[in-house]
Amino acid sequence: MFTPEHFGINKYIAGDITRCEQFNMKRSEYLNTEKGKALEKFKRFRKNIWIEIDQEPGTKKSLSQEEKARFRKEVSNFLKSNKRKAFRNDIILKIEFFTSQDNVPPLRTLTKNYLDLLHKPMPDVDKLNRILFNDDDQIKLLITNYNFDYFGNKKPRIRIRAQRFSLFKEDLELAQFVHRNYDVQEEFNRSNNLSNFDNDYDQYLDLLNDEKWMVKNDMLDSFNLTKQFLRQRVQESYLKSNSINFENLFNIFQSSFKKNKILLENESLQRIWETMEKISPLAFNAIPLGGAPIASGQKKIFKQTIEEKLDEFKSKHKILFPLVHPIGIILFYTPPIRNSLDLDNLAKMIMPKLIESFNPPPSIHSSLEYLEKFPELYKLSKSKQKLPKTAITNYQVVNRTRRQNSPEAGEIDLFITDGMQSFYNLWSQIDSLTDFVD
Repeated sequence: MFTPEHFGINKYIAGDITRCEQFNMKRSEYLNTEKGKALEKFKRFRKNIWIEIDQEPGTKKSLSQEEKARFRKEVSNFLKSNKRKAFRNDIILKIEFFTSQDNVPPLRTLTKNYLDLLHKPMPDVDKLNRILFNDDDQIKLLITNYNFDYFGNKKPRIRIRAQRFSLFKEDLELAQFVHRNYDVQEEFNRSNNLSNFDNDYDQYLDLLNDEKWMVKNDMLDSFNLTKQFLRQRVQESYLKSNSINFENLFNIFQSSFKKNKILLENESLQRIWETMEKISPLAFNAIPLGGAPIASGQKKIFKQTIEEKLDEFKSKHKILFPLVHPIGIILFYTPPIRNSLDLDNLAKMIMPKLIESFNPPPSIHSSLEYLEKFPELYKLSKSKQKLPKTAITNYQVVNRTRRQNSPEAGEIDLFITDGMQSFYNLWSQIDSLTDFVD
């Protein structure tokens, strides 16, 4: 287990508390300075809950009663020792699974099991309930991913981070301020990713144009291996260039920022915010899935809609298929008027059809045949862990607030993202931006 102190968060906060008095400033004025914003940021950061438990991640069926009880007890003891209680309000939650076992369970199944372990009463296991939070519907942004043990040198464990969603939105507001007022790093520049995709795609086309010449000169093997390598690189750069990022979160939640609360009655601004929220899915090759099933008998129709939308996406983005690069997904979910789904159940409903249709590889080496042509290279990259044949390596689900004109059944937008960048999720992007204020 670990706490924020592991990350060096014990800073000069106490000294800054009286800084506004030293400069004869009002508290509101001080909080608008860089030091004031840094102070508030670190205060929020210290309210994060960080828990790491050494355990081989397992499903409801594979974990023994003793393993379930130990996990729940360690979480409970951590909260008690840090004088923390279960969250009662909305939260953002991230769960990472460091697994070393063969035949790793599906990510959606692992996530569902551990969310249940974190809050549900389990009388056959222990007397605990509502350990980390009270109910699944409190989770408004869910992030989860595998951390595969490719070389067999990591300890299996589960890592959890949780924060009040209201505090996360304050971080989001600070990140928007940074993005507008600071010269942020190159990694935030989407135009660079688009440029990389253009260059990679041009190289791929050049190779295809040389196919006849290479075959004629007995270079068929070389052509096939190079084609596969460049195809993987094109897919990677495509997925990165079309990835949802922090700016899309600004568009979704900016109406709830503190600075904008006084403007909530401004109809013109409301229309602008709604328009900006709708633009994001259009700009990133979203797969619109319509509304979630809200009545009995609608699940079958919803699954048929998923199949049709995925087939349509495949026909429009042929460079991605067959997939040789791992993928993750992001879901934007506007809940229906009634019978709203928990975020993990929504992902669990969509992911099986997605895996069945796309056949995504869980890692690069599991999909690139050229490694087998080069024994030494294959040996270096060969995993000691038996991975599933197909898998989605990470997913993020964002709950969008309903608006007056939101469809009765809600809306779901699916985005396909880079499966090798789970460390660069929406939350970590916000952390990176707010680090500019120090």
